[in-house]
Amino acid sequence: MTEERSPLHIVWDGHRRSEWDRLADAAPACPFEQSWIYGEAYARHDGGAVRRGIAFDGEAPLALVQAFTRRFGSLVTLVQILRGPVLLASDAAPDALAALYRRIKTEIRRPGREILFWTPELAAGEEAIAAMRAGGMRRVVTGHASARIDLTKDEPSLRAALHGKWRNALVRAEAAALRVESAGGGDALAWLIERYATLRSRRAFGG
Repeated sequence: MTEERSPLHIVWDGHRRSEWDRLADAAPACPFEQSWIYGEAYARHDGGAVRRGIAFDGEAPLALVQAFTRRFGSLVTLVQILRGPVLLASDAAPDALAALYRRIKTEIRRPGREILFWTPELAAGEEAIAAMRAGGMRRVVTGHASARIDLTKDEPSLRAALHGKWRNALVRAEAAALRVESAGGGDALAWLIERYATLRSRRAFGG
């Protein structure tokens, strides 16, 4: 006798890259942090691991979610979901989103042993905040902000849509007659890393 599975369920790990990439390419938008190759790079970093889940509504794929884990000592493990999950349709209802978030939260971490840090890929606004609250989340930091630009528009339209400050900065940059070169590693990369290290030292940041 088999246990009846909920229409909303997540299949964790064991996925093929071709399947993940196919779904990510078909999504309205897939942030780089949720791409297979980003997870692969993270997992190669010392102490890092990645979990990948595909959420289904019945038999239909609903969303992708990639989570990153890192252990700190023997007691604490940080679980991060960066700009996820990736919804495979843009018209998901708020209650469906809340149910998806609750399911992910329940399955992605072990309470008491793991800390979940989640930056969802949602448009800013009260609807997003309400969906996360309904999913059992609460905001602890202000989070990041990002923007998407429609590059199919012509250049005058793109320039006109810029904030005046950015438009003025663009004009100054264009007047500076900068030269852009394409290079792949070697001396060019060493030159860039050296100057970046100098900048980090001078401005005292660790990024």
